[in-house]
Amino acid sequence: MRVARMLSVLSLGPLLLPLVMGAPPLACSAPCSAIHRYYAGGTRHASDALILYETSPDSGPFIAFAGGATLHIRHGMGVRPQDVRLFLSFNEYPQGDGTGGYAPSAGNQAIVLSSDAEETVVKNDTCASYWIRVVLIAVPDRAGSDAGGPG
Repeated sequence: MRVARMLSVLSLGPLLLPLVMGAPPLACSAPCSAIHRYYAGGTRHASDALILYETSPDSGPFIAFAGGATLHIRHGMGVRPQDVRLFLSFNEYPQGDGTGGYAPSAGNQAIVLSSDAEETVVKNDTCASYWIRVVLIAVPDRAGSDAGGPG
C-alpha cells in the first residue's frame, strides 16, 4: 500500500514540480470571454490615391479588447482594405506618462478573421485583455484585388 501511494505521488511529480517551483500554471487561468463586440466609430480619410480608416488616433482612446473577444469593426470604407494594421496597449490612452505606449500585435494576440468592404473582424485569441487600435488602408484602383504587381 505504501509503495503504491509513493508511485502515485511520483507520477504526479512532473505536474506538481512547476507549481512547487513557483512557475505559472501550464494553462490560461483567466476566464476568456467569447463575446462579440461591434464598433462603428472611427475616422475615414480619403484621397484619389488612398483610403485610410483608423479606429482612433494613436493617442487614443483605444478600444477595449478582452481575452477571447471578437471585435467587428464597421469601417464602411466601401472597398476591401489591402492592409490591416493592429496595435495593442495595456492602456486606453497609451501615450501618457507611465502608460507604456503601444506596439503592433504579434502572434495570436489579435488575428484577422475576415475583412470586406464594410467590416473587418478581429479576434483576441489569447486570455489576456488589451486595448486595440485598428488602421485599414486601401488603394482605390486596387481595392478588393489580390493581384500582385507587375512581374
